[in-house]
Amino acid sequence: IAGEEAFKLPEIIEILLEFSNFEGGGGAIRILEDKDRLRPIDADYQMFDNTKIKSFIDWKAEIPVKQMLKDLLEHWRAEIKKGRIPLNR
Repeated sequence: IAGEEAFKLPEIIEILLEFSNFEGGGGAIRILEDKDRLRPIDADYQMFDNTKIKSFIDWKAEIPVKQMLKDLLEHWRAEIKKGRIPLNR
């Protein structure tokens, strides 16, 4: 279910980098777009509308996006420590 905030992908990446503890010993992290991997259907911007579901149930987002991203990063760090490497495409 969508929350009330919208973020562009570069903003999400910046938030994740804030939580990354990256020290930059080997240089800055560069984010590159691989145009060969983009599909015509990929949207530049998506904002989901939660109006309909909110009319049926008493729901609102309780976890801020930054906290959700931090939790997600910590989850995958734990998975990788266990040897569960996510799919690499």
